[in-house]
Amino acid sequence: KDVMFGMDETLPNGIISNKKGTQVGLVDGKLVIQIHPANREKLVDVGSMMNKSAFSVMVDCPLSRIYDLFASMGLRHLPVLKNGKVVRVINRSCLNSKYVQEKTGYHLY
Repeated sequence: KDVMFGMDETLPNGIISNKKGTQVGLVDGKLVIQIHPANREKLVDVGSMMNKSAFSVMVDCPLSRIYDLFASMGLRHLPVLKNGKVVRVINRSCLNSKYVQEKTGYHLY
């Protein structure tokens, strides 16, 4: 039987496998998916797995609003859109004061 995890469930440590040779699990805190060589060229519709109500911001969104979204919603990643297309994905590490100062010249307090 295939093992499925919902978006809000926690994967066990280590790797688990299904009968088709796909392996998934956490290694050093990162999600790892290993696909059997015979399945690597197959197309998969990931639309059913995507979060259709994900947060995103426009390229001209104020940094304070972005910070508030990360802090209040517990986000890990935030797509940045321009003309309806993703041009960048901001992650938590982008919000540390040193990174912000390097990229914008502004200091966070």
